[in-house]
Amino acid sequence: MRLPFTNAAYNTLLLSLSYNTFGSRLSSLGAVGSGDIYEQPVNTLNGTATYQFGKENVWGLRLAARNILNASYITQQEILESGTNAVIDTKILNEYTTGVGVSLGLTYRIR
Repeated sequence: MRLPFTNAAYNTLLLSLSYNTFGSRLSSLGAVGSGDIYEQPVNTLNGTATYQFGKENVWGLRLAARNILNASYITQQEILESGTNAVIDTKILNEYTTGVGVSLGLTYRIR
């Protein structure tokens, strides 16, 4: 005997994977002989898996992971040559990672 909620026709699996990036972007303008400050490129990878089951997919299970690559966020300041204001080097002002975020959830949809 088969129960209605065990029928595979009601089950749905949705997978999502996204890769995001941005190039170097201006964070702050330099002043009084200081160089500009730039955020360096960051590459992030996020994924989601959602499984809906039960009669009319009333139950749902969702697993999500953010920043899977655990990318580093870096800000650099230009070092200027005095007199000409030509960029001769850069120095790292700040470098950090935010870690990988993982979440798991269970839902029930009331009709």
